[in-house]
Amino acid sequence: MKKLFTLMLMLIACIGIQAATPDKLYIVGQANVGIGNAGWVYTPASSGCMEMTKSGNKFTASVTLTGTAWFCFGEQDGSTWDDFNNNYSWRPSSNNFVPTEGTPVTMIHHGGNSFQLGKGEYTFTVDFSGSAPTFTLSGKQEEVVITGYSVLGAKELFGGNGWDTDVDMTETSTGVYTATISNVVLSKGDYDYKARANKDWGIAEYPAEGNNTL
Repeated sequence: MKKLFTLMLMLIACIGIQAATPDKLYIVGQANVGIGNAGWVYTPASSGCMEMTKSGNKFTASVTLTGTAWFCFGEQDGSTWDDFNNNYSWRPSSNNFVPTEGTPVTMIHHGGNSFQLGKGEYTFTVDFSGSAPTFTLSGKQEEVVITGYSVLGAKELFGGNGWDTDVDMTETSTGVYTATISNVVLSKGDYDYKARANKDWGIAEYPAEGNNTL
């Protein structure tokens, strides 16, 4: 009897390490570049998110991105934004983690940060057969050619809508880009700004984290 009891405990322990497989799983993200047709929606999920195909404990989807996309995964409608948006995602020290092809990435429930990919053809696989769900990527993004740099930030510096108003930079010497802003009158205070490539945050931004402050 003692041996049988020990065996039962071992079986219970083994069963308990598998992540619960949801009935449905959706890719939530930016519709304008290929994630569903409505973007960051959460109720109902079926109205605009991309539903994945289920087979056993795995979900797959073929995804064509026409530009840089941020995304995560959700299993159900949520009563609030966070209920759905952060259902299954990545929790690094910073947001917008770029996964490596063929390398499973462990996800957590309510991870709080999204994944990021550039333009390309991909297959997404989410596997619930282990102790935590994993996301694996196959396919490659298209090579990005940087055609220019710009600077933008506080509207007091750049006018217009501020963070939507790019000022083109000129290569004044090899690898050195500059922009001149004239006739700016500032009140005492701090003003944020940063540079980016191809006028697209998803390609490259400088600094990579946070802003420069004047």
